[in-house]
Amino acid sequence: MSIFAENQKPSVRLMPAFPKASNRAFFQQNHAMPPDMHLQRMLGNQGIQDLQERTTRAASPSEALNALASPQFQSTASTSNIIQRQEVETGGAETAPGLDLIGLEGVGLPVVRPEGSPCQGDQLHTINTIRGVAQTWREAALTWLSDFQSHVRRYAPHTEGRYARIGRIVYRDLQMLDAHFGIRGPLWRNRRQRWPMSETDSFSVESFEEFANSINPIRRAFSGLSLASLAPYCSDTCPENGEGADRLGSAHAGSNTYTLFFGCFAENIAEERFTGVVLHEAFHATYSDFNHDTYSFQSHYPGRDALSNADSYATFAAYVALGKDYRRFIRAAEALEIIGEVPEASPAETETTLGETPSE
Repeated sequence: MSIFAENQKPSVRLMPAFPKASNRAFFQQNHAMPPDMHLQRMLGNQGIQDLQERTTRAASPSEALNALASPQFQSTASTSNIIQRQEVETGGAETAPGLDLIGLEGVGLPVVRPEGSPCQGDQLHTINTIRGVAQTWREAALTWLSDFQSHVRRYAPHTEGRYARIGRIVYRDLQMLDAHFGIRGPLWRNRRQRWPMSETDSFSVESFEEFANSINPIRRAFSGLSLASLAPYCSDTCPENGEGADRLGSAHAGSNTYTLFFGCFAENIAEERFTGVVLHEAFHATYSDFNHDTYSFQSHYPGRDALSNADSYATFAAYVALGKDYRRFIRAAEALEIIGEVPEASPAETETTLGETPSE
């Protein structure tokens, strides 16, 4: 038996299940994934590419085995073995067979196949325009985060051991950060840093620094996002599973690609909402740990893993750039021109129009 055969036994609880679909466009999605595709889903394209490089460089099978058994690989596999977004559990679904990782040496594993085809024509032009808008949201978010840290350090006491009020600006910004990224919990769990209950609460210089540093993971995520380097795919279908009307796009975590389902978009969709969808999917496509979703319209938003929640970043950027959630933007319908004759008014209606009250 392999030295990690025990660690690679399939888990029924973690295996993704696929809802049955009548549309032939989804026929391929409803079959159990081959072992290599299941591994791809676990690790993301970036993780599997790193694995391929390590096994390819190995001079012997034993070195390849050591690379697969390395703590880095084991850590990646254990933290990434999560059901992918927008897949629902259904009874009786087939599960993929166990993975033979030793047999992966020298085997070229495919990356995750997007759920569409490369965008062309008007769709590609639309996406390029929207990506430009999304880039301005990203830059606005980075500016906001930089300003936040400047404000925190400005209002912090300048002498060790002294205390200063948190102030209205920092208190307001902390509430916004907690609303989208849930930073209050990690500050207490990891640093035992209490949360301000009002703008008049006083804190030491160390506490101010904790507040300033709490956004570093958020800044890194925004900074590492490169919209131009991601490959967009388009589909004219409209999937029925997932989050219903919110299923406008899809991306496998860390795959560097995302798909937009143009069959789900209304013709008059607001540019702001389209931008939010692209930004949301871009975060999924960029980071392999962004493999789950808690949406802003759900009661438990931003969720337990808010720092890797794509919708937290897209919604936060929308609030910074526009002042509200991107889902709240609805393009106004065009004015309708009504053609026809105006009926003649009766004498009683004429008197009312002139301000006279008709006799009872």
